[in-house]
Amino acid sequence: MKVIHLVTEDCYGAGRAAIRISNALSEEIESCVYVIRKKENTGTREISFSFVEKIKKKITQKINEDYAKALKPKELFHIERFGISIDTLLNKEKPDLLHLHYLNDGLYSDSLIKSLAKKRVPIVWTLHDMWSFTGGCHYDNYCGGYVDKCADCALIDKKKDVIKKRLIEKTKLFCDCNIQFVGCSKWITEEFNKSYIGRMQKNKCIAIPNPIDDFISTDIRKDLHDKKVILFGAVNATKDKRKGFEYLENALKKLDSSKYKIKYFGANEKLNNRFEMESESLGYISDDSKLKKIYADADVFVAPSIQENLANTVLEALSSGT
Repeated sequence: MKVIHLVTEDCYGAGRAAIRISNALSEEIESCVYVIRKKENTGTREISFSFVEKIKKKITQKINEDYAKALKPKELFHIERFGISIDTLLNKEKPDLLHLHYLNDGLYSDSLIKSLAKKRVPIVWTLHDMWSFTGGCHYDNYCGGYVDKCADCALIDKKKDVIKKRLIEKTKLFCDCNIQFVGCSKWITEEFNKSYIGRMQKNKCIAIPNPIDDFISTDIRKDLHDKKVILFGAVNATKDKRKGFEYLENALKKLDSSKYKIKYFGANEKLNNRFEMESESLGYISDDSKLKKIYADADVFVAPSIQENLANTVLEALSSGT
């Protein structure tokens, strides 16, 4: 049996989770991950396109981006109708099952989903966020509009009827394609099933947690520190309010700075000037062996997110024993 995974890129949360799922499956069957942007040495394969296809990909992505920007959303938002074909890849690989992950920012389009369905290959779609059952947002900040067709979107001020129309379009498309949706947490599984899209699906979304390898490191140096180490990890920590950085920042102010220090990784911006205690930026870490040492070196890992699906960092911290 051969499984092909599709994800936009091989880094950040969804990409890393897709790779871990594929690696776990590879112990029993043939499984590989294809991306359109390969950034890490992770064993993923990059989808190859002809010169004409590359031009088309750039044009359609620009159209999608401009269309979403015109709505002036207050948070990350995607309304993507136009895109690319990967028929060449599928005809070459001939997979027995297609496993979809995060497809936004260049891979998703209605035509792509339709073309995948025409292959008559079973499709599984793991939900790494809420986008597949909302009108365009990736996390709804507890709006709940997706239960009733996103009729009054809280993230845009004008043209709200566009969001409702888009959700109805996605609903019909997904129903016609007979996709099996999978939630990697009980929370997102339940939210999908009570959503407008979820209620229309033939198959109910089921929960299958993401796998993770043992993150225990033998390089444990906690007792060598003169201060307790608090660890935090997030991309766009201050820009994405959902990550809850303001709560972490306020909580740290209540601690004795002579007894604690904060280390953080993954953040695109420098946060040192935001802390009253000693701090250290570890940058973006893609190497699991380095991550294991970082978790082992910490006394506690903090995940202050106000809304989260199944964060890789939480799984990693738990698996590391921190």
